[in-house]
Amino acid sequence: MSVTLPPEEGSEQGRPTADDILLDHLRRAVAASDPVPAEVLAMAEGAFIHRSADTQLARLLDEELVGVRGSEELLLTFTGNGVTLNLADDDGSLIGHVSPPQAGVDLESPDQEMSEVDVDAVGRFTLADITGPIRFHIHLENQDVVTFWVTI
Repeated sequence: MSVTLPPEEGSEQGRPTADDILLDHLRRAVAASDPVPAEVLAMAEGAFIHRSADTQLARLLDEELVGVRGSEELLLTFTGNGVTLNLADDDGSLIGHVSPPQAGVDLESPDQEMSEVDVDAVGRFTLADITGPIRFHIHLENQDVVTFWVTI
């Protein structure tokens, strides 16, 4: 794969400079010796495919324990556009609460299709056997809010 960059000072009519050529060789060497893992590519592709200009991204309020396994309890809070999603680990199950409670919730992971989450009348839900990277899609009447990917 060759890289064509816009003309810069020092380049002639859009031809690559020595730095451009060197960077292209370095990219190839790194790609050959340390390729991007397939699961990372799948997550990137999924993020690109499922993007939407109408979707708002929920902000993670407390990320100290994201991706951390151990004896500490996992507590995450996402918020955005009037939606709040709280998540807690309860002996291997993921306990959640969404506000407003009438919001619909879908769970997405890179290796399976999106699945609808069964939310009760007050916004609570429980998910068993959840591991790996996940994110939530929260659906309201006039908007969708999506969380960042987190690893459980």
